[in-house]
Amino acid sequence: MSEKPRSEVVDWIDALLSWFSKHGRKFPWRETRDWYRVLVAEFMLIRTRSEVVEKVYREFLERFPTPEHLCRADLRDVEAFFKRLGLVQRSYRLHSTVCHILHEYGGVMPCSFDELSKLPGVGRYVAHVLLTRVCGEAVPFVDTNVIRVLRRFLGDEHLDTESAERWLLNTVPKHVLEQVNTALLDLAALVCKPRRAMCTVCPLASWCRTSASRPS
Repeated sequence: MSEKPRSEVVDWIDALLSWFSKHGRKFPWRETRDWYRVLVAEFMLIRTRSEVVEKVYREFLERFPTPEHLCRADLRDVEAFFKRLGLVQRSYRLHSTVCHILHEYGGVMPCSFDELSKLPGVGRYVAHVLLTRVCGEAVPFVDTNVIRVLRRFLGDEHLDTESAERWLLNTVPKHVLEQVNTALLDLAALVCKPRRAMCTVCPLASWCRTSASRPS
């Protein structure tokens, strides 16, 4: 995977962030740095579309506005929200994780990848989101959607998660890494879709190796 010239790096980042400022999606969990609210969102978003999660997320936080409310709750009440999203097991893991942070860390989320990874249901992606959005440590959070965009952009169909993370760290300036990462998520949802990539309206089309190889 060859590195792009610095001028191209700046150009594609500028184009992506310009597109994101106009077309980026607005969700309540993007407007907070509170560990509890970010954690609830990430547990709900696993394999579930953001637009589906939004209503349940708002209602969940009305019912359980703080970690203490959730930890004291009857699990059946927590289950009811996650049933609407299709994966009840997530409710148990969320409850366990929130209570663990309250009891073992005094209600302060640990800002360590190793510690976060030990929490029930917190894998690499969620840990990286928490490190970025709660702890202020800019690291790439790469899911299957970001992988799809980067595979097309770089023309590398074998790109994996660790390689994508490394490429983002080496290419994107730290101060805009979170914005770029979030913009890539939105680009995957709105433009660079799994089965129908909308290359003609993609802000990255001029630099995308897959778009360049397609017949006009």
